[in-house]
Amino acid sequence: MAAVPYQGIREILTQIIRAGGRVSLVSGRLASEVAQLLAIDPLPEIWGCHGWERLRTNGTLERLPLSPIQEEGLVRATERLTRKGWQARLETKHGSLALHWRGASEQEHYRLHSDGVEVMRAVSGVDLTFREFDGGLELRAVGRDKGSAVRSILADAPTGSVCAYLGDDQTDEDAFTEVKKDSGLALLIRTEVRPSQADGWITPPDELLEFLQRWKSLF
Repeated sequence: MAAVPYQGIREILTQIIRAGGRVSLVSGRLASEVAQLLAIDPLPEIWGCHGWERLRTNGTLERLPLSPIQEEGLVRATERLTRKGWQARLETKHGSLALHWRGASEQEHYRLHSDGVEVMRAVSGVDLTFREFDGGLELRAVGRDKGSAVRSILADAPTGSVCAYLGDDQTDEDAFTEVKKDSGLALLIRTEVRPSQADGWITPPDELLEFLQRWKSLF
């Protein structure tokens, strides 16, 4: 809950929205949590839980249903990791379960990774998949990801719209791939570059703010 925007980001996003630009946030977090951390008015639309949730600008929250097999697998993984003593490092969300190791010692990190892979692999398959993100492992329901959220966003956009997706995590790679299919721009936002499907790399906060200022000038 310390993941607040860089200084100046709230103001420039608000200006873009009020100028007529569409801003959509796509996150692995709960949509309500993203709204709380962002704390701007007007609030943009937010796709939470890797696209399983959509918080509309009017405050309406929509959740896509999970299958019984997906729900059972997530519960089973939660119970097993809890029995291993990792309850304090678990984050349960609609459609996913995250195991966090940020801030852990090297030894604890090793155990978290080992236990997480063991449990998540045991319940994963056609309906559930798991992957590593920056700071942990996540078990997710198959059927939605950040890329599918981008597809939904672009489907609502007027023909010829200029679009860009900005992301930093491994889970943003699906969105990078999807936005490029529509001739959009994919940008990796990190202090250090890594292999990515993104078209370019910019460092926060200064280059990020400069990019958003230029984006605002389009409206």
